[in-house]
Amino acid sequence: MRKKKEDKVQHFCRECAHATDFHSMNLKGQPILAKCPYQEWSVLLNWDCCKHFKMKLYEKAKTAQSEKGI
Repeated sequence: MRKKKEDKVQHFCRECAHATDFHSMNLKGQPILAKCPYQEWSVLLNWDCCKHFKMKLYEKAKTAQSEKGI
């Protein structure tokens, strides 16, 4: 019998507290690149996060509200 895969929460650079200086807007006017102190070049905000990921405070609040069902 197969083992069940655990649902892993996936985070993106967009949710990281280290992401600063958002720039290079897409057609909708939303930023797609940001500076990160741990990367040499700008990072894409919709990519997976790195090992230095730290959740932003307002993202923590959003996550907590969604888990409570508010």
